[in-house]
Amino acid sequence: MLAQAVTSPLYGKLGDLYGRRRTLFAGAAIFLFASLLCSLAASMLQLVAARALLGLGAGAILPMALTIVGDIYPARRRAQIQGYLSSVWGIFALAGPALSAFFVTYFDWRFVFWVNLPIGIIAMTMIAIYYREEMPEREVNVDVAGALLLVVATSTILYGLVRALNLTLPEFGALVLIATIALALFIRQERRAKDPMMPLELWQQRIFTVANGAMITLGAATVGVFAFLPAHIQGVLGASPTVVAIGIGIISIGWSVFSAIAGRIVVHSSHRLIVDIGSVSITAGIAMLALAPADADLMWIYVAAFLVGAGLGFCHSPLIVAVQTSVPWNRRGTATSATIFCRLLGQAFGAALFGAVISETLCTRVPNADEMARTILDPARRDALTPVALGPVVDALADGLHNVYAIATIFGVLVILFALGLPRRLRPGG
Repeated sequence: MLAQAVTSPLYGKLGDLYGRRRTLFAGAAIFLFASLLCSLAASMLQLVAARALLGLGAGAILPMALTIVGDIYPARRRAQIQGYLSSVWGIFALAGPALSAFFVTYFDWRFVFWVNLPIGIIAMTMIAIYYREEMPEREVNVDVAGALLLVVATSTILYGLVRALNLTLPEFGALVLIATIALALFIRQERRAKDPMMPLELWQQRIFTVANGAMITLGAATVGVFAFLPAHIQGVLGASPTVVAIGIGIISIGWSVFSAIAGRIVVHSSHRLIVDIGSVSITAGIAMLALAPADADLMWIYVAAFLVGAGLGFCHSPLIVAVQTSVPWNRRGTATSATIFCRLLGQAFGAALFGAVISETLCTRVPNADEMARTILDPARRDALTPVALGPVVDALADGLHNVYAIATIFGVLVILFALGLPRRLRPGG
């Protein structure tokens, strides 16, 4: 995921310079080759290296797919198609882990990577046959220095966020310092470059800046639900993994259904109205989780999960389409990939922050917190605990999750404020 996040902005710029088709093919080829290497890995070190290569290829796929849709459909039709794509993403981003678990349980873990090969080859064959692209004649100047500085800045800050709980304060401070220096040099380079990797004037546009601010806070808010709802259902409520799957599935259903609905109705309303509704829905769902008592009924949790999923469906595609509509063709790839990167950055920040909150709560209240947390998430080991031993751990986890949801609710409110910053009459095609 680190490799994917870091390379997404680079692929966006390459798509603007050399064409979406070539860039997508290059990224997909790396992704499929890396999938094969993952399936052939004979050690954990080989698997980790192959996964890093997998991320380098994956960085091209989503930005280029969304950018191609932005190119081949007119503005009014684009919102509907992006809504369909977001539905597919919502379904399989959550169904993928369940399918992988099925492969691992009943076949072999290597099927997790083998399944990519036929699907990827078919998809690339169809694009080769049906998608034609005419690149305008222009002088190409690759901003190599800007690209390297962007990689250094983003990789160090993302690595620091992801590994925050495992780093000492001096180590984390050193990463922040490196990222700050690299970012300052990057900004200086972009001001001087003839064809900058990330044109700074994009951030002077209201729609681009507001939409990406919404994406960062949206990623931070929702990762608290995706990452910790399973622990809530299993650890606090004592439900089975099957019930966890239902809760995550409800988010997927809400995301998928309302992505398609948003794509249809945004044409007759506005981006701002749709994102307003979605951000309120997300915030309400997270607030429900924050207000849930320790013995809350599962239906309460399911309703909250549905509100979060529906809000994602209403926010995700309209924000991407708004950004694509606000920039010219030759910057659409850069702008789209920047929006995806902002969502990943928000998720990394939220995951680090919420992980620290949970860890701090458990470690200050429960002896041997790490082992006890694993125990209450394992049904067999949980049943072996007495109520006296189980109670304090569950109470501490419930309080930690309450704090996570409360902070995530604040991020949800920030999404609402960013949504209100979008132009009132902004809609596809006008």
